[in-house]
Amino acid sequence: MRYLPRGAVRTPDDPPSEHQASADAGADGSHQQPVDAGAGAVTGLAERRHPHVVVDRYRQPGRRADRTRDIGAAPAGKRLPVLQNHTPIGVDDPLGAKPDGNDVVAAVDRLQDQVDDRGHHVGTVAGARGAAPEPGVYLSAVVDHTGRDLGAADVHPEPVHRDQTYRGDNRVMHTWLTDQFGLAVPVVCAPMAGVSGGALAAAVSTAGGLGMIGVRPGSTPRWLAEQIDLAAASERAYGIGLIGWGIDEDGDPLLAQVIAARPAMVSISFGDVTEHVAPLHDAGIVVAMQAGNLDEALAADAVGVDVIVARGGEGGGHGRNQIATLPLLQEVLDAVDTPVLAAGGIGTRRGLAAVLAAGADGGWIGTAFMTCPEADTPAEARRAVLDAGTADTVYSRVFDLALGLGWPPEYGGRSLSNEVTRRWLGRESELERGGPGVIALGDQIRSAQAAGDAGFAPVYAGQSAGLVELSRSAAELVSEFGRAADLLERFR
Repeated sequence: MRYLPRGAVRTPDDPPSEHQASADAGADGSHQQPVDAGAGAVTGLAERRHPHVVVDRYRQPGRRADRTRDIGAAPAGKRLPVLQNHTPIGVDDPLGAKPDGNDVVAAVDRLQDQVDDRGHHVGTVAGARGAAPEPGVYLSAVVDHTGRDLGAADVHPEPVHRDQTYRGDNRVMHTWLTDQFGLAVPVVCAPMAGVSGGALAAAVSTAGGLGMIGVRPGSTPRWLAEQIDLAAASERAYGIGLIGWGIDEDGDPLLAQVIAARPAMVSISFGDVTEHVAPLHDAGIVVAMQAGNLDEALAADAVGVDVIVARGGEGGGHGRNQIATLPLLQEVLDAVDTPVLAAGGIGTRRGLAAVLAAGADGGWIGTAFMTCPEADTPAEARRAVLDAGTADTVYSRVFDLALGLGWPPEYGGRSLSNEVTRRWLGRESELERGGPGVIALGDQIRSAQAAGDAGFAPVYAGQSAGLVELSRSAAELVSEFGRAADLLERFR
């Protein structure tokens, strides 16, 4: 299966499809007569090459807020019909529209067109915007072998992919990230080791984001193969995240396994990526790297990384704690031309809208996905995240030192505060000296991890844990992030 560009249009030389012909006709098959410009018809469409839909705003009895409704479609060069007592407020690109029998046309936003190698449409899905024929109805678009839109296909009572529920406006959130991977929402689920397995990656990708598998040093090839199979089963783009300092420079079997799997993107962070960029590029894989300061971002840019993740100190898990997300994001955006994603503190659609407005190509989001049912997060850790406030995390090296892990000192970890951090935070020098007490502490933490005891085991989460109020599926969460478009729309 291959992904074709979204938003491609039919040229004047292309023959109209039966679906385009139906878009020009009324419910009874007769062509509607466009009204005069003086009656409110939208004009000036001669330069546009595909059908448009006019949306009006009206006040529905019993509701305080204005509602929107699609009131007609016509091909380029024709004026659009306008219903009496309704006011046109804009023009949308439907990329597939069909009357429902009452002259109400449901429009969809930019679609992620999936076609097979013969150019046959095999499952484009998008939520209807405006007034759909009925709640829950989804539309699909027909495309030719070049990806050009040929009109609307049948109305489906259910989405082809049941979990894809995004209803935002991709004209607002149309970025390098969505173009590169055919996404509906510019969101990457961060590759959190112990949380982001193949099931979560598949669920996020199916929902319209980019799911990733988090691989910790020492993972077995069998485990990785199982996670790759789960993620690849979605038939959507997915990624894999590796820890840079944990890669064997003399030939790492896990890295070789990742390259052989050919995911859409591989992230290598917290270590030197210089020697790994070329082999990944040779395999056609996009390379990402997290940067916690400007020097790291410039170094990533210099070695040819395809996308830089500006990770602020409020982010969960390991990384630097020097700069917060928004100052770092602004600094990196001004310094490089490479696509930039923002990470750290993005817990809701408001956070995503903020970084997109600043110029980021998307959000690299972890903590918000920790409580999804598809995540590998232990049950007690899920409850701890749900109970946490925004001030309930700490940044330290306590767990790394107690457990004897190989994390470089500049990459501490942000976790939920618990009994261990409350006792040992600020006493890292004692842990560095080692001794029987440190060995006993490490054993206690390992026992807590095995028992799922979040009171003593590390629960790596960012400050946005305080914004996670309930456990939602990956599809629901991606859909909620898609509503960032509603916030950005106010500036158009």
